[in-house]
Amino acid sequence: MQRKRGDKVLAAAFPIDQFSVWRGLGIVAILLAAALSLSAADSTASLDRHSQIEESVLSEINSLRSKHGLKELTVNEDLREAARYQSRCMVLSGALSHQDLQGRTLAQRLKLGMPIRYRIAAENVARNRGYSDPAGQAALEWANSTKHLENILNPAFSETGVGSVIGPDGTVYLTQLFLAR
Repeated sequence: MQRKRGDKVLAAAFPIDQFSVWRGLGIVAILLAAALSLSAADSTASLDRHSQIEESVLSEINSLRSKHGLKELTVNEDLREAARYQSRCMVLSGALSHQDLQGRTLAQRLKLGMPIRYRIAAENVARNRGYSDPAGQAALEWANSTKHLENILNPAFSETGVGSVIGPDGTVYLTQLFLAR
Protein backbone atom coordinates (compact mmCIF):
# COMPACT_ATOMS: atom_id res chain seq x y z
CA MET A 1 0.00 0.00 0.00
CA GLN A 2 1.20 3.47 -0.72
CA ARG A 3 1.04 6.17 1.87
CA LYS A 4 -1.61 8.77 1.13
CA ARG A 5 -1.09 12.44 1.73
CA GLY A 6 -2.18 13.45 5.20
CA ASP A 7 -1.44 10.09 6.84
CA LYS A 8 0.60 10.61 9.95
CA VAL A 9 2.19 8.50 12.66
CA LEU A 10 3.94 9.38 15.90
CA ALA A 11 5.77 7.34 18.53
CA ALA A 12 6.82 8.10 22.09
CA ALA A 13 8.09 6.35 25.20
CA PHE A 14 7.92 7.85 28.69
CA PRO A 15 9.48 6.90 32.02
CA ILE A 16 7.45 7.01 35.22
CA ASP A 17 7.17 10.34 37.03
CA GLN A 18 5.14 11.77 39.96
CA PHE A 19 1.98 13.92 39.84
CA SER A 20 -0.28 15.59 42.36
CA VAL A 21 -3.66 14.20 43.40
CA TRP A 22 -5.41 17.42 42.37
CA ARG A 23 -4.09 17.25 38.83
CA GLY A 24 -5.24 13.64 38.82
CA LEU A 25 -8.78 14.55 39.73
CA GLY A 26 -8.84 17.14 36.96
CA ILE A 27 -7.69 14.61 34.38
CA VAL A 28 -10.32 12.11 35.52
CA ALA A 29 -13.02 14.75 35.07
CA ILE A 30 -11.72 15.59 31.59
CA LEU A 31 -11.55 11.91 30.66
CA LEU A 32 -15.15 11.48 31.72
CA ALA A 33 -16.35 14.54 29.80
CA ALA A 34 -14.54 13.51 26.60
CA ALA A 35 -15.80 9.93 26.85
CA LEU A 36 -19.39 11.05 27.39
CA SER A 37 -19.34 13.55 24.53
CA LEU A 38 -18.16 10.96 22.01
CA SER A 39 -20.09 8.03 23.48
CA ALA A 40 -23.37 9.73 22.66
CA ALA A 41 -22.33 9.94 19.01
CA ASP A 42 -21.16 6.33 18.74
CA SER A 43 -23.78 3.79 17.67
CA THR A 44 -23.49 0.08 18.36
CA ALA A 45 -22.46 -0.49 14.74
CA SER A 46 -19.61 2.02 14.98
CA LEU A 47 -18.48 0.53 18.29
CA ASP A 48 -18.33 -2.86 16.58
CA ARG A 49 -16.23 -1.30 13.81
CA HIS A 50 -13.89 0.22 16.39
CA SER A 51 -13.47 -3.17 18.07
CA GLN A 52 -12.76 -4.83 14.71
CA ILE A 53 -10.09 -2.24 13.92
CA GLU A 54 -8.54 -2.64 17.38
CA GLU A 55 -8.42 -6.43 17.12
CA SER A 56 -6.91 -6.18 13.65
CA VAL A 57 -4.14 -3.86 14.90
CA LEU A 58 -3.40 -6.27 17.75
CA SER A 59 -3.25 -9.19 15.33
CA GLU A 60 -0.91 -7.33 12.94
CA ILE A 61 1.41 -6.20 15.74
CA ASN A 62 1.52 -9.63 17.39
CA SER A 63 2.25 -11.21 14.02
CA LEU A 64 5.17 -8.83 13.56
CA ARG A 65 6.46 -9.59 17.06
CA SER A 66 6.19 -13.34 16.41
CA LYS A 67 8.22 -12.99 13.20
CA HIS A 68 10.98 -11.46 15.33
CA GLY A 69 10.85 -14.24 17.93
CA LEU A 70 9.04 -12.14 20.54
CA LYS A 71 6.09 -13.09 22.72
CA GLU A 72 2.70 -11.78 21.72
CA LEU A 73 1.33 -8.86 23.68
CA THR A 74 -1.68 -9.49 25.91
CA VAL A 75 -4.57 -7.05 26.10
CA ASN A 76 -4.84 -5.00 29.25
CA GLU A 77 -8.36 -3.54 29.47
CA ASP A 78 -7.16 -0.47 31.38
CA LEU A 79 -4.64 0.22 28.61
CA ARG A 80 -7.37 -0.29 25.99
CA GLU A 81 -9.54 2.33 27.66
CA ALA A 82 -6.58 4.71 27.96
CA ALA A 83 -5.83 4.19 24.24
CA ARG A 84 -9.47 4.81 23.31
CA TYR A 85 -9.42 7.99 25.37
CA GLN A 86 -6.34 9.28 23.51
CA SER A 87 -7.92 8.47 20.15
CA ARG A 88 -11.07 10.38 21.22
CA CYS A 89 -8.91 13.35 22.18
CA MET A 90 -7.27 13.32 18.76
CA VAL A 91 -10.68 13.25 17.05
CA LEU A 92 -11.88 16.17 19.16
CA SER A 93 -8.74 18.20 18.48
CA GLY A 94 -8.44 17.09 14.86
CA ALA A 95 -4.72 16.59 15.43
CA LEU A 96 -2.35 13.68 15.83
CA SER A 97 -0.78 14.02 19.27
CA HIS A 98 0.83 12.28 22.23
CA GLN A 99 -0.86 14.78 24.53
CA ASP A 100 -4.51 14.81 25.53
CA LEU A 101 -6.78 17.84 25.26
CA GLN A 102 -5.25 19.26 28.45
CA GLY A 103 -1.67 18.77 27.27
CA ARG A 104 -1.01 15.75 29.46
CA THR A 105 1.50 13.10 28.43
CA LEU A 106 1.07 9.34 28.38
CA ALA A 107 2.82 9.00 31.75
CA GLN A 108 0.44 11.53 33.28
CA ARG A 109 -2.63 9.87 31.77
CA LEU A 110 -1.58 6.41 32.93
CA LYS A 111 -0.85 7.62 36.44
CA LEU A 112 -4.45 8.73 36.76
CA GLY A 113 -6.27 6.19 34.66
CA MET A 114 -4.59 3.05 35.93
CA PRO A 115 -2.59 3.48 39.11
CA ILE A 116 -0.44 0.35 38.71
CA ARG A 117 3.29 -0.03 38.90
CA TYR A 118 5.13 -0.23 35.63
CA ARG A 119 8.69 0.23 34.47
CA ILE A 120 8.11 1.78 31.06
CA ALA A 121 5.22 2.63 28.82
CA ALA A 122 5.12 3.72 25.19
CA GLU A 123 2.57 4.98 22.73
CA ASN A 124 2.14 4.79 18.97
CA VAL A 125 -0.52 6.96 17.35
CA ALA A 126 -1.71 7.13 13.76
CA ARG A 127 -4.48 8.51 11.60
CA ASN A 128 -5.57 7.61 8.14
CA ARG A 129 -8.54 7.96 5.85
CA GLY A 130 -9.68 6.25 2.69
CA TYR A 131 -8.17 2.82 3.31
CA SER A 132 -10.27 -0.34 3.30
CA ASP A 133 -8.00 -1.67 6.07
CA PRO A 134 -7.09 1.24 8.38
CA ALA A 135 -5.58 -1.12 10.97
CA GLY A 136 -3.32 -2.76 8.41
CA GLN A 137 -2.28 0.65 7.10
CA ALA A 138 -1.41 1.91 10.58
CA ALA A 139 0.56 -1.27 11.35
CA LEU A 140 2.41 -0.92 8.04
CA GLU A 141 3.28 2.73 8.74
CA TRP A 142 4.45 1.87 12.27
CA ALA A 143 6.55 -1.05 10.97
CA ASN A 144 8.25 1.31 8.50
CA SER A 145 9.12 3.86 11.21
CA THR A 146 12.17 3.31 13.39
CA LYS A 147 10.66 4.79 16.57
CA HIS A 148 7.36 2.95 16.18
CA LEU A 149 9.10 -0.30 15.41
CA GLU A 150 11.26 0.11 18.53
CA ASN A 151 8.06 0.24 20.60
CA ILE A 152 6.52 -2.73 18.80
CA LEU A 153 9.63 -4.91 19.05
CA ASN A 154 10.69 -3.95 22.56
CA PRO A 155 10.98 -7.33 24.33
CA ALA A 156 10.26 -5.70 27.70
CA PHE A 157 6.68 -4.94 26.68
CA SER A 158 4.17 -7.64 27.53
CA GLU A 159 0.86 -5.76 27.68
CA THR A 160 -0.97 -3.54 25.24
CA GLY A 161 -4.16 -1.66 24.63
CA VAL A 162 -5.41 -0.46 21.26
CA GLY A 163 -8.02 2.25 20.81
CA SER A 164 -9.62 3.46 17.61
CA VAL A 165 -12.12 6.22 16.98
CA ILE A 166 -13.51 7.29 13.63
CA GLY A 167 -13.95 11.04 13.22
CA PRO A 168 -16.94 12.70 11.57
CA ASP A 169 -14.99 13.04 8.31
CA GLY A 170 -14.16 9.32 8.26
CA THR A 171 -10.59 9.72 9.52
CA VAL A 172 -9.56 6.78 11.70
CA TYR A 173 -7.48 7.74 14.73
CA LEU A 174 -5.53 4.91 16.35
CA THR A 175 -3.57 4.66 19.57
CA GLN A 176 -1.58 1.66 20.75
CA LEU A 177 -0.15 1.67 24.26
CA PHE A 178 2.61 -0.67 25.45
CA LEU A 179 3.45 -1.53 29.04
CA ALA A 180 6.31 -3.28 30.83
CA ARG A 181 6.00 -4.05 34.53
